[in-house]
Amino acid sequence: MLNRVFFTLINSAKYYSAITRLKKFSVDTITDINPQALKAKAIRVLALDFDGVLASHGEETPNQDGEAFLDRIYKEFPSRIFILSNKP
Repeated sequence: MLNRVFFTLINSAKYYSAITRLKKFSVDTITDINPQALKAKAIRVLALDFDGVLASHGEETPNQDGEAFLDRIYKEFPSRIFILSNKP
């Protein structure tokens, strides 16, 4: 257990500046994300959460905003989109 604590502390200090830079890319909704702006900033990979972002909590399919966003983003990142979910 103590090893995990040390590992977390060491790595959080190591990557602190990278983590704080992520705040610059924070948006309120996915519809605020501009795929061309991501590409212009040399973003190569996009990881998205499914529940509460692309779909309402508990839903199995994306909502209209999520679906429209995926259509737009796929044109810029056809093989670099990763969707994360804690549900099977």
